[in-house]
Amino acid sequence: MSGDAALIGDARAEIVGLHDFFVRWFSGRSADRGEFGRCENALHADFAMVTPDGNRHSRRRTLERIREGYGVAGPDFAIRIEDVEPLWHGSGTILIAYVEAQSGAGRTTRRRSSALLARNESVPAGLVWRHLHETWMQA
Repeated sequence: MSGDAALIGDARAEIVGLHDFFVRWFSGRSADRGEFGRCENALHADFAMVTPDGNRHSRRRTLERIREGYGVAGPDFAIRIEDVEPLWHGSGTILIAYVEAQSGAGRTTRRRSSALLARNESVPAGLVWRHLHETWMQA
């Protein structure tokens, strides 16, 4: 597998893997609240996120919001990642787009996301999130 193909494949796996954690966390199905370290390790020290409502959050605030959300989504909460598309990549960094469909409590929402991920061999997944921008999609 070429370096480019490996980076794209690893980025896809990281997106799915982190969202699998979110499902376990927000549904309260996480077997171990210590699993939160997986999320902390995934976000670079300079990570920033723009929420679908247009608010910008630092890594610290993003982690606070995630931590506070343990179990709030209910047991039927699910996330499906769709339409993953690499937009740009080079030198161990990738800008990648995807659609995140969240469902639970009889409702589904969708958001279009773009994420900037960078190689970092010191974290288990080998990639860290540098930036995330989410935009609501119409139902």
